Amino acid sequence: MARRTSRRPLTRKELRNRQPVDATRVSPYTRAGLGTRTVYVSSPSKSAIAHSVKIDRVDIRAKGSPIWQVRFEVEGNVQDHLPGQELHPQPLSRPLPGKRGASGSPGSFRPRWRSMSFQPKSQPRSPEPVVRMKGGSVRPLVVFPDDSRKILTDTNWPWDLTGKIYNSDGFAGSGVLIGDRLVLTARHVIPWNSIAKGSWWMQFIPALFGTRQPFGSSYTSDVTYYNTEDDEFNLAHDYAVMRLFEPMGSQLGYLGSISYDDDWNGEDVWINIGYPSDMGGGVEPAWQQASIFNNVSDDDGQILETMASLAHGNSGGPFFDWFNDNQVQVAGVVSSGGTIDGVLMNTLAGGDEMVELINWARANW
Repeated sequence: MARRTSRRPLTRKELRNRQPVDATRVSPYTRAGLGTRTVYVSSPSKSAIAHSVKIDRVDIRAKGSPIWQVRFEVEGNVQDHLPGQELHPQPLSRPLPGKRGASGSPGSFRPRWRSMSFQPKSQPRSPEPVVRMKGGSVRPLVVFPDDSRKILTDTNWPWDLTGKIYNSDGFAGSGVLIGDRLVLTARHVIPWNSIAKGSWWMQFIPALFGTRQPFGSSYTSDVTYYNTEDDEFNLAHDYAVMRLFEPMGSQLGYLGSISYDDDWNGEDVWINIGYPSDMGGGVEPAWQQASIFNNVSDDDGQILETMASLAHGNSGGPFFDWFNDNQVQVAGVVSSGGTIDGVLMNTLAGGDEMVELINWARANW
């Protein structure tokens, strides 16, 4: 049983009565007409890199505007490098720095240069292909009848804090900003096959919509997760925190987190955002409102059970809501689906251990 707390998630009716909040400052991270792109290369030890930049105008025009070719020429023995650096496994059942449970939940952050809306803008869904799966009691994730998912088009806070994750195993998932340069996702989104081979990378693109990347992207330097000391992923601890090279949370803001409370069972208040493969080609964010109908404790982790419609690509995406203390908190991340006690459902991972992992990452990174 989860501990009781006086904090509670707000209902959609309560949020509908709230007016959008406009930004009160100009972002110090943006300048008119400025665009940046970052690339990484590796070179031999102690070697210097000489470089030059050449800009040429291309005669082809798009919508009446000239196209420019920006070419970086680098001298020396260099090669492209996608920069995954270190893994930081954490022990289970041992307090990490920071308070435990709901009372010590990390808070959310909305910069004053970000506008906020409580009801997201959406667009109609494209017709979906029929997905046929072989029989069996376990499936990766489940799309239920009366599917209410919509394509998300809102770029206000906090709707644009969720992004798509690519990794060196060729696997795609979802994640959400939960710190200055921190992203919360599922542990199984980590590219374990590449790690075993000695070279890996993970890339986070917030608010990716098709080919449009309104806030750019960042690769990951470090990842922390719980060492479950077995060959299988422990469902109740299927979460990880990525450290980004770029301070995207400082620029865009981030969500907090909270340990799920039994009192919230059955409340249709949770917002899920992710990049399901069966909508928008997996490169457009989809959102839905859903409930969590049960939770099962496993040590200090939680398995949260839901009938929300989820698919490949949703893994690592958040379930969050506004709370009565005006914080926006994540209660769990999408993990997997299957039949438990004869009931077909999708599951999330959450609990005190998730909160502590985020506290550790904020304190140390």
